[in-house]
Amino acid sequence: MKYRVTWETRKRYGKIRYYAKFRSYVVEGEEEEDTRKGSSVDIKVGVPNPTELIALARMLGCRVSREKQWITTDDEQAYFRLIVYAVVRQTLRKPGKVDELRRLVLDEGFSTDAWWWANTFMNKYKTEGSRKGVGMKCLYRPAKGFKYVYNLV
Repeated sequence: MKYRVTWETRKRYGKIRYYAKFRSYVVEGEEEEDTRKGSSVDIKVGVPNPTELIALARMLGCRVSREKQWITTDDEQAYFRLIVYAVVRQTLRKPGKVDELRRLVLDEGFSTDAWWWANTFMNKYKTEGSRKGVGMKCLYRPAKGFKYVYNLV
């Protein structure tokens, strides 16, 4: 599998808003069939600043394209960690808590937790995110649960 994070920007109420779209693709020659079609979005998340997510991706060993700033990786664990960071980051306001989240996501022992939380977020987005008027709002409650579990409240 190949994983990619692309950006979407929208101007709303005079402010530019950034959205990260997380996608997974099946690489040619793999036996797995892609049931989601390569262009489907696993999860779409609002991010306050794309450079924050790009810096974290570089720390995790992901490739970042020069012109479009897309994040690409073959590492499933890095992809899951980026999803967890992006979803929870959109609900954090205090800089100290953001630093704690970054340390938690980069921690070696977080790999199994990252897999579980990322799949929880993706499943929630897949089941409820496509409904009209819901979108990314369906991720707020699981992100709040994450913050309680890891004492980021």
